[in-house]
Amino acid sequence: MRKKAKSITWKDRQRIELLLKVELPVTQIAADIGVTRGAIYQEITRGGQPYSADLAQKNVGA
Repeated sequence: MRKKAKSITWKDRQRIELLLKVELPVTQIAADIGVTRGAIYQEITRGGQPYSADLAQKNVGA
């Protein structure tokens, strides 16, 4: 049986933004946040380039 996916919170988005700025690999960011690598890539797409936690948060409900 698969585990339920963890939702990425506003605090997680802020952490992702910080970790991307210090150029931490996506696999390490995923491990730090507790989600899959794919979830981080989806989040990066949602937040634009360069990644913005504010933009990603606005796009969650869009």
